[in-house]
This record gives sequence, C-alpha cells and structure tokens, in this order.
Amino acid sequence: MFRKLCGEDALKNVVVVTTRWEDIQEKDREAMGRRENELVNTKGNFFEPFIAAGGRFLRHDNTFESACRIMEKVLDSDPIKLEDTAAGSKLDGLSN
Repeated sequence: MFRKLCGEDALKNVVVVTTRWEDIQEKDREAMGRRENELVNTKGNFFEPFIAAGGRFLRHDNTFESACRIMEKVLDSDPIKLEDTAAGSKLDGLSN
C-alpha cells in the first residue's frame, strides 16, 4: 500500500528516521546498529524494495545537527507528482 501511495519512482525520496538514539546506552549501541543494518540489508526484508529504490534510513539523536542532516536529505529529494502514482490516479478517477 505504501509503495502504491508513493509510487515506485518516489521510493528514492523516502527517508525512514529512527529516533531516540540519545537514549540508548553506549553498551547497547553496537547491538542496535547491527539490528538496524539487518533491517536495511537483509534480502526479502520489509524494507528491501524501498532500499533497492534508493530510500534511506537515518538516525535522529535529538540534536539540531541531526535534524538538519535529515532535512537536507528530505529537501534534496526529487518530487513526484501525486497524479503520477497509483493512489493519485485512483483519486483522479473518483473526481471525474
């Protein structure tokens, strides 16, 4: 459903942001990083199509710098018109 809503071409603009990294104790960060890597890189995983299309995972650690880094990626994306997606064409069909 998400892929249809966004459209295959727009998946490259998707940014999944994981939060609360500042709350993770130093001893647990390595394990969390491995889990994140598993989610991003495991073939057949839920996130595989969007990663293969250029989507990204970014971490937010509740700092201004982290928020700016995320916004830079979002603002650097290539917009896709809603009407060019399956969801947009469905909505267009309802309005006619």
